[in-house]
Amino acid sequence: MLNYKWDKTARLTALLGEIEVLKRVYDALPQMSVVEEKLLRRSLLKSAVYSARIEGIPATEQSPKLEAQNLLSAYRRIFSGGYGDKFSTKLVRDLHSAAMKNLSPGAGEYRNEPWAIYNQAGVAVHVAPPHFRLQEMMDEYSRYISGLYDSTAEKSAAAQFILEKIHPFADGNGRVGRLVSAYLLQTEGYGFKGLLMLEEYIEKHREEYYEVLTPSDDMTGFVEYFLEGVVRQANAGLERLKDEPEDEGAPHLLPRREEILAVIGEQPRSSFDFIHRRFLSVNPKTLHYDLGWLQKNKLVRKLGVSRGAVYEKAD
Repeated sequence: MLNYKWDKTARLTALLGEIEVLKRVYDALPQMSVVEEKLLRRSLLKSAVYSARIEGIPATEQSPKLEAQNLLSAYRRIFSGGYGDKFSTKLVRDLHSAAMKNLSPGAGEYRNEPWAIYNQAGVAVHVAPPHFRLQEMMDEYSRYISGLYDSTAEKSAAAQFILEKIHPFADGNGRVGRLVSAYLLQTEGYGFKGLLMLEEYIEKHREEYYEVLTPSDDMTGFVEYFLEGVVRQANAGLERLKDEPEDEGAPHLLPRREEILAVIGEQPRSSFDFIHRRFLSVNPKTLHYDLGWLQKNKLVRKLGVSRGAVYEKAD
């Protein structure tokens, strides 16, 4: 049985208050402008690059490696609603499949061997649960997170911490943990327009990140660290909104349309049904509208008519 806990410290309570104030500020902002759309795309790319760097994978915004490109696709899908709104073990495995696509033959599959994390001296600092208990533990993990009545930010922190402790995959657990927390924040209304970039905060405070992950069952330090990151990065997002100049140039893609374009790029001659399976939470009429917009702006071509039609990227 999962036996994790955290204390409601004075610092934690104060940070939760700041997060609620920041949420109200973001919620009061006008409908997403061209500037916000541009910043969202940039933030998702930076989140992917920073998440890769945390794992020691060199990548830049100009030339992200495959690991960062996979993460970018996953973050885009999270913020376009492509993963739906139900937290489950299937969601976690889907996120792992996305993060480890073309990187591991075990993408989306639980590890099938014992696992431990060692320090630089070669001493095991954490022994992960036995591989033969993973299905049971992940089912319990899903029920535990879904049943939490704490704040969204606390729940997101707990989901990331516990996943890293269970260590269900042979590789990519840190990446998936950060995707899980981003998913929970977004689906429960704390996405801060995609401008949060918690991965930037973690990468810049990496030593403390690993330090607060060390305790085996007391999450207090990690939850405080996570909430501090939310507050700092949400404030940084507001500063970027304020400082970014308006740009009236070429049409800008909404995140969902950018993801549709990426899907069509990955799978040339995509049918509407194929595209819709990636956006099950989106009304089909909305998807048709998005595809029409992409055609109108000469980004996508439609081949054929009626249900036999397929879509491909324009030259």
